[in-house]
Amino acid sequence: DQLHKVGIPAVTVARFTIDGGQLEPGSIVIVDECSQLPTHEADVVLAAVAACAGSQLWMVGDPLQAQPVRAGGLAPWLAHEIDARRVLAARLTENRRQADPIEQAALTAFRHGQVETSQQLRDNQGWEHHHRKTETAIADMARAVLSDIDTDGPERVAALAVTHSDCEALTDHI
Repeated sequence: DQLHKVGIPAVTVARFTIDGGQLEPGSIVIVDECSQLPTHEADVVLAAVAACAGSQLWMVGDPLQAQPVRAGGLAPWLAHEIDARRVLAARLTENRRQADPIEQAALTAFRHGQVETSQQLRDNQGWEHHHRKTETAIADMARAVLSDIDTDGPERVAALAVTHSDCEALTDHI
Protein backbone atom coordinates (compact mmCIF):
# COMPACT_ATOMS: atom_id res chain seq x y z
CA ASP A 1 0.00 0.00 0.00
CA GLN A 2 2.84 2.43 0.84
CA LEU A 3 4.54 1.79 -2.50
CA HIS A 4 1.29 2.32 -4.40
CA LYS A 5 0.88 5.69 -2.66
CA VAL A 6 4.15 6.91 -4.20
CA GLY A 7 3.40 5.47 -7.65
CA ILE A 8 5.45 2.28 -7.53
CA PRO A 9 3.59 -0.85 -8.60
CA ALA A 10 3.80 -3.61 -6.02
CA VAL A 11 2.23 -7.05 -5.87
CA THR A 12 2.71 -10.27 -3.98
CA VAL A 13 4.47 -13.11 -5.79
CA ALA A 14 1.18 -14.99 -5.73
CA ARG A 15 -0.61 -12.12 -7.50
CA PHE A 16 2.29 -11.77 -9.96
CA THR A 17 1.94 -15.47 -10.80
CA ILE A 18 -1.85 -15.31 -11.18
CA ASP A 19 -1.51 -12.29 -13.46
CA GLY A 20 0.79 -14.24 -15.80
CA GLY A 21 4.26 -13.43 -14.45
CA GLN A 22 5.18 -11.09 -17.33
CA LEU A 23 7.52 -8.11 -17.08
CA GLU A 24 8.18 -5.10 -19.26
CA PRO A 25 11.69 -4.91 -20.80
CA GLY A 26 14.12 -3.19 -18.44
CA SER A 27 12.06 -3.95 -15.35
CA ILE A 28 13.64 -3.89 -11.91
CA VAL A 29 12.02 -6.44 -9.64
CA ILE A 30 12.57 -6.00 -5.91
CA VAL A 31 11.69 -8.93 -3.66
CA ASP A 32 11.46 -7.67 -0.09
CA GLU A 33 11.79 -10.11 2.81
CA CYS A 34 13.35 -12.66 0.45
CA SER A 35 14.02 -14.99 3.40
CA GLN A 36 10.29 -15.73 3.36
CA LEU A 37 10.24 -16.64 -0.33
CA PRO A 38 9.65 -20.38 -0.90
CA THR A 39 11.63 -22.05 -3.68
CA HIS A 40 8.60 -22.46 -5.96
CA GLU A 41 7.81 -18.74 -5.82
CA ALA A 42 11.48 -17.83 -6.25
CA ASP A 43 11.49 -19.90 -9.43
CA VAL A 44 8.52 -17.91 -10.80
CA VAL A 45 10.30 -14.60 -10.17
CA LEU A 46 13.69 -15.78 -11.45
CA ALA A 47 12.13 -17.20 -14.64
CA ALA A 48 10.26 -13.95 -15.33
CA VAL A 49 13.38 -11.82 -14.83
CA ALA A 50 15.54 -14.15 -16.93
CA ALA A 51 13.00 -14.00 -19.77
CA CYS A 52 12.81 -10.21 -19.78
CA ALA A 53 15.47 -8.26 -21.70
CA GLY A 54 17.44 -5.80 -19.60
CA SER A 55 15.69 -6.67 -16.34
CA GLN A 56 17.25 -6.79 -12.89
CA LEU A 57 16.36 -8.69 -9.74
CA TRP A 58 17.09 -7.19 -6.34
CA MET A 59 16.63 -9.54 -3.39
CA VAL A 60 16.25 -7.68 -0.09
CA GLY A 61 16.25 -9.41 3.25
CA ASP A 62 18.07 -11.27 5.94
CA PRO A 63 18.62 -15.05 5.90
CA LEU A 64 18.42 -15.01 9.71
CA GLN A 65 14.97 -13.47 9.66
CA ALA A 66 11.65 -15.33 9.22
CA GLN A 67 11.87 -18.47 7.12
CA PRO A 68 9.61 -19.30 4.18
CA VAL A 69 6.16 -20.64 4.95
CA ARG A 70 6.57 -23.41 2.38
CA ALA A 71 9.39 -25.69 1.29
CA GLY A 72 12.75 -24.36 0.31
CA GLY A 73 14.11 -20.93 0.59
CA LEU A 74 16.48 -18.88 -1.46
CA ALA A 75 17.95 -16.65 1.26
CA PRO A 76 20.46 -19.09 2.83
CA TRP A 77 21.79 -20.09 -0.60
CA LEU A 78 21.92 -16.45 -1.68
CA ALA A 79 23.83 -15.50 1.50
CA HIS A 80 26.38 -18.24 0.72
CA GLU A 81 26.79 -16.99 -2.85
CA ILE A 82 27.25 -13.43 -1.59
CA ASP A 83 29.87 -14.56 0.93
CA ALA A 84 31.67 -16.40 -1.88
CA ARG A 85 31.49 -13.18 -3.96
CA ARG A 86 29.60 -14.86 -6.79
CA VAL A 87 26.65 -12.48 -6.39
CA LEU A 88 26.93 -8.70 -6.17
CA ALA A 89 25.44 -7.39 -2.94
CA ALA A 90 25.23 -4.42 -0.65
CA ARG A 91 25.03 -4.89 3.09
CA LEU A 92 23.04 -2.93 5.62
CA THR A 93 25.47 -1.43 8.10
CA GLU A 94 23.16 0.76 10.16
CA ASN A 95 19.82 -0.41 11.44
CA ARG A 96 17.22 2.33 11.78
CA ARG A 97 14.15 0.14 12.25
CA GLN A 98 14.65 -0.85 15.89
CA ALA A 99 14.56 2.45 17.81
CA ASP A 100 14.50 0.98 21.32
CA PRO A 101 18.04 0.47 22.72
CA ILE A 102 17.12 -2.90 24.27
CA GLU A 103 15.69 -4.10 20.97
CA GLN A 104 18.87 -2.97 19.20
CA ALA A 105 20.99 -4.85 21.75
CA ALA A 106 18.84 -7.97 21.36
CA LEU A 107 19.18 -7.85 17.58
CA THR A 108 22.94 -7.31 17.78
CA ALA A 109 23.30 -10.26 20.16
CA PHE A 110 21.19 -12.42 17.84
CA ARG A 111 23.27 -11.48 14.79
CA HIS A 112 26.43 -12.44 16.69
CA GLY A 113 25.02 -15.88 17.47
CA GLN A 114 24.15 -15.04 21.08
CA VAL A 115 20.59 -16.30 20.79
CA GLU A 116 20.07 -16.91 24.52
CA THR A 117 21.28 -13.40 25.38
CA SER A 118 19.01 -11.93 22.73
CA GLN A 119 16.05 -13.94 23.99
CA GLN A 120 16.72 -12.95 27.61
CA LEU A 121 16.81 -9.25 26.70
CA ARG A 122 13.47 -9.59 24.93
CA ASP A 123 11.98 -11.67 27.75
CA ASN A 124 13.07 -9.12 30.36
CA GLN A 125 11.18 -6.41 28.48
CA GLY A 126 8.03 -8.55 28.43
CA TRP A 127 8.08 -8.73 24.64
CA GLU A 128 7.99 -12.50 24.49
CA HIS A 129 6.41 -15.15 26.64
CA HIS A 130 7.03 -18.87 26.88
CA HIS A 131 4.43 -21.41 27.89
CA ARG A 132 4.19 -25.18 27.89
CA LYS A 133 0.58 -25.06 26.68
CA THR A 134 -0.66 -23.21 23.61
CA GLU A 135 -3.92 -22.31 25.34
CA THR A 136 -2.06 -20.53 28.16
CA ALA A 137 0.14 -18.66 25.68
CA ILE A 138 -2.86 -17.50 23.66
CA ALA A 139 -4.76 -16.33 26.75
CA ASP A 140 -1.71 -14.40 28.00
CA MET A 141 -1.10 -12.94 24.55
CA ALA A 142 -4.71 -11.78 24.32
CA ARG A 143 -4.34 -9.97 27.67
CA ALA A 144 -1.10 -8.34 26.46
CA VAL A 145 -2.73 -7.25 23.18
CA LEU A 146 -5.67 -5.69 25.04
CA SER A 147 -3.29 -3.92 27.42
CA ASP A 148 -1.26 -2.59 24.47
CA ILE A 149 -4.44 -1.41 22.74
CA ASP A 150 -5.40 0.49 25.90
CA THR A 151 -1.95 2.09 26.03
CA ASP A 152 -1.14 2.69 22.36
CA GLY A 153 -4.47 2.47 20.51
CA PRO A 154 -5.66 -0.24 18.13
CA GLU A 155 -3.99 1.26 15.06
CA ARG A 156 -0.53 0.78 16.64
CA VAL A 157 -0.91 -2.83 17.82
CA ALA A 158 -0.31 -5.98 15.82
CA ALA A 159 -0.49 -9.56 17.02
CA LEU A 160 1.22 -12.41 15.19
CA ALA A 161 0.68 -16.12 15.67
CA VAL A 162 2.20 -19.17 14.05
CA THR A 163 -0.87 -20.92 12.66
CA HIS A 164 -4.26 -19.92 11.33
CA SER A 165 -5.96 -21.76 14.19
CA ASP A 166 -3.78 -19.89 16.72
CA CYS A 167 -4.88 -16.60 15.10
CA GLU A 168 -8.52 -17.62 15.37
CA ALA A 169 -8.10 -18.65 19.02
CA LEU A 170 -6.33 -15.36 19.77
CA THR A 171 -9.12 -13.41 18.09
CA ASP A 172 -11.71 -15.32 20.11
CA HIS A 173 -9.90 -14.44 23.36
CA ILE A 174 -9.55 -10.78 22.43
